[in-house]
Amino acid sequence: MRLSRILISLFALVLVVGLFFTACPELEPDPTPKTETEQTSESQTPTTISVTGVSLNHTELSVIQGSTSTELGATVYPENATNKELIWQSSEETIVSVSNDGTLLVSDSATSGSKVTISVTTVDGNFSASCDVTVVVLVKSVKLNRTNLELEIGGEVYLNATVQPTEATNKDVVWSVSGNDGIVVDQNGHVSIKDDAVINSFGYVRVTTVDQNKIAECYIRIVASGVFKFEVEGVFNVSGKGVVVSGVVKAGTVRTNDSVTIYTSTGELTAKVHGIERFKTTLDSATVGNSVGLILGNDVTTDQVSPYDIVVGEGYVPVYTTKVKATIIHLTKEEGGRLTPIFSGYKPQFWFRGSSTTCKFTFDGDQIAPGETRADVTIEFDSPIYEVNVGMSFLGKESGKTVLRGVIDEILGTK
Repeated sequence: MRLSRILISLFALVLVVGLFFTACPELEPDPTPKTETEQTSESQTPTTISVTGVSLNHTELSVIQGSTSTELGATVYPENATNKELIWQSSEETIVSVSNDGTLLVSDSATSGSKVTISVTTVDGNFSASCDVTVVVLVKSVKLNRTNLELEIGGEVYLNATVQPTEATNKDVVWSVSGNDGIVVDQNGHVSIKDDAVINSFGYVRVTTVDQNKIAECYIRIVASGVFKFEVEGVFNVSGKGVVVSGVVKAGTVRTNDSVTIYTSTGELTAKVHGIERFKTTLDSATVGNSVGLILGNDVTTDQVSPYDIVVGEGYVPVYTTKVKATIIHLTKEEGGRLTPIFSGYKPQFWFRGSSTTCKFTFDGDQIAPGETRADVTIEFDSPIYEVNVGMSFLGKESGKTVLRGVIDEILGTK
């Protein structure tokens, strides 16, 4: 009896265990072995690294009107953050806009001193940083109110410099003198001639912008005190008066009955000032700056005197120029110029104030093509030319045909 109970208990236990394994098949061991890739994949768990901050490489930045700037850059922390996506914004898109990579686009119409805040924000965590951006306008050029002057010993004058554009951020300039120790200029543009300066010597007063180093120059010639000089602008034959030349007194004083010398394109003439008129009023004398007519009577003819000729008084010593530096424009075929380029060593006829001389052009580079403008061309005259000034224009001709135009930028040699 006892044995029967034991057997019944064992049978019941086996039955319960069998039912358990039948109800839980997932606990049964998988007879198929797993591959190495499956085992490795199961051992790795994906991890998201959150953003903890962002910074910009500039907190303040100056940008140029009309420019594109890539100076601004952002750094997301930590370096291995999962989502490093950024959102860029500008406080004033019409002045400075910003692209998705932080490139700044500055408007052409942005004014000097305009301020914009550029901000960057992380998509993850909404962290932000900003930079204050200021627009600057660069200097493009500078000009002087005078490019040629004749000053006497002890003479003085103020030069005015105009910086362009007018809205340039930094319009500061520096004044200096080159080529003549007898010329002095202060930082207000006040030019003066020393008492021991050399008569008929010349030099340049230069103004240079602090921003962009733009330069303008005034050619200054030192002349003897009181010596009369007059530049002819017009020549007329007036009934009852003879030849009358109009123009402006450049230096000194002229009086009725003074003897004068006229430097023309063909040589020198002598004459007497029979009268001086200004706006139909007869004068006894004329001085610097006066626009007058000098009555030369029958001492000369209208064929002998031309505009740009110089009328001078006793003691005047003309300066003859042997070499200059110029900017030239090589005319195209449509403008009446050449079909082919010119090369360094080119020898055209140099036409200036109605007279001409042969000359030689030298310049850097292989050639100057038709239609091209070239600065820093050195021109050496075969015969010296008198009264050449910076800023004066000239023509280059071949067999009477105009092939180029130019402007004198600098006097390199005189005699």
